[in-house]
Amino acid sequence: IDSISIYSGTCEATFPYINDFENVLGWGNTGTDDDFDWTRTSGPTPSNGTGPSGASQGLYYVHMEASAPNNPNQTAILESPCFDLVNVSSPVISFDY
Repeated sequence: IDSISIYSGTCEATFPYINDFENVLGWGNTGTDDDFDWTRTSGPTPSNGTGPSGASQGLYYVHMEASAPNNPNQTAILESPCFDLVNVSSPVISFDY
């Protein structure tokens, strides 16, 4: 993760919120401000030796293929639903990688 941006807006997500990517991607992946998209997949990544052999839990995970033609200077954005954290004490976001 290179950067995290926070925006204001109308929130519909409820807590606890868990997205394990088993049924759908569930996060925005169609923005026009990036160069390529994240991919929901199971099993190993397409390029040999560059990613996990599978999900940390369940069958599916998301990844971005950083091998050619997606070079180091390109961006892939994965956007979460809006979370209203006003009444949440000690919110945590975590990722397995």
